[in-house]
Amino acid sequence: MNELNILSLTTNKYAPFYQSQVEALNRFGCDTKTISPYKETNKVDNIGYDRSVLDYLKIWPRLYGNLEDEYDIIHANNAKVAPMALSQIRCPVVVTFWGSELMEKHTTLSRICGRIADEVIVPSSAMSPYLSVSHSVIPFGVDKTIFKPMDTSEARDQLGWSQYDDIVLFPYPKSRKVKRYSLAEEAVSSLDSDVVLKTVSGVPHEDMPVYMNASDVILITSERESGPMVIKEAALCNQPIVSTDVGFVAETLDNVPGSFVCDNKTEIVRCLKQALKYGGNADARSKVEDQCSTEKMAQSILDVYNRALR
Repeated sequence: MNELNILSLTTNKYAPFYQSQVEALNRFGCDTKTISPYKETNKVDNIGYDRSVLDYLKIWPRLYGNLEDEYDIIHANNAKVAPMALSQIRCPVVVTFWGSELMEKHTTLSRICGRIADEVIVPSSAMSPYLSVSHSVIPFGVDKTIFKPMDTSEARDQLGWSQYDDIVLFPYPKSRKVKRYSLAEEAVSSLDSDVVLKTVSGVPHEDMPVYMNASDVILITSERESGPMVIKEAALCNQPIVSTDVGFVAETLDNVPGSFVCDNKTEIVRCLKQALKYGGNADARSKVEDQCSTEKMAQSILDVYNRALR
């Protein structure tokens, strides 16, 4: 049974991986309606605003208003909206944990919701130790038609970047403290050769492949992450990657050419030197394509929906 009506609750309807999920499910015959807090995440740079408990509680009347329609499944994407989904008994509830709410911030809430939900999904096996209930591991998909290799010179021409610089890309705003731009800056400045560190933020998501392909290395220095999806996106562009060991990085980049997982500045510097030798072209795409498939993701989620309906 594939033709299902889904009421989806989420904290960020603009998250590219969430949009990819909805679009993929729609291609499989699902009709999805999304409800998210009114205090929305910024659509362009995907930076969230501080929300209070009241902001989430305001979802309740909208949820119950929509229950007058015929829905087969309520899918709570993120533990923060799971209590609202679980407050009703009309429809089965599937909860997907995105990462940080289970592993760091709201562990008690997440575990309680996980025990009550009909089905539970996590995007990485790295999250499995945090759950004591049966669950499905379904990696987030990435649009492989958008994130793909392109000629470095062409990408640099589009951006007006020098054709001769060694470029390391920090794919976040400098202001996001958890991303630790200062660590990236220190590591790059410690390299023996002249390397340019560039940042990107506030651009449409579909333009990110140009920035990635124009770079020699993608650098992630985050203190914590629930993903990050940028790892998969960069690998699909065949880009060398240097990243701290956060989220599903180690799992995703295992045995991926040109990819390095580090723990401190000294290691980051050493790994950057190795990654730069690839000249911005690592054969990474073939290693991650399967786990980035939106079709495989959608079919796996449909299997979960159908189990919840039994």
